[in-house]
Amino acid sequence: MKRERREVNIKLWEFANKIDRINIAIKNRDFSITQAHDPLMEVGVDGMPHAKGRVSDTTFAAVMLIERYQDEKVELIQQRDFVKAEFEAYIDSLTITEKDVVRLRYLGDDRAKTYSAKRIGDKLGYVEDYVKQLIARAQDKIFTKI
Repeated sequence: MKRERREVNIKLWEFANKIDRINIAIKNRDFSITQAHDPLMEVGVDGMPHAKGRVSDTTFAAVMLIERYQDEKVELIQQRDFVKAEFEAYIDSLTITEKDVVRLRYLGDDRAKTYSAKRIGDKLGYVEDYVKQLIARAQDKIFTKI
């Protein structure tokens, strides 16, 4: 069973790594959007604001860049949702408790990327050994399903 658990463990970490990479890309897009030139603050070469109704080439380029970053962000969010759905389908055969433990172990939550068995136990009110048993049992169930 060790080899089978290892295969499942690797697959679950692959899901986690994909989601992590996509989340990093989303944060990069957010940063790029905030760093893009704000077209409302466009000032002419002479230091004076542009007249209303006129859009400079710089402003137009900034708007196009922001739109491109936003479109890329939307695509990345869709990719992340797809990978999360694959992950959920992969762990579908587990009980609710096993799913919660597996999600915390491999995907983490808003506070941490992943949790150790001890931290999962502390968070959910279980003993560390029980969490390890739940993870092993979940890996066994997933392997028999695939």
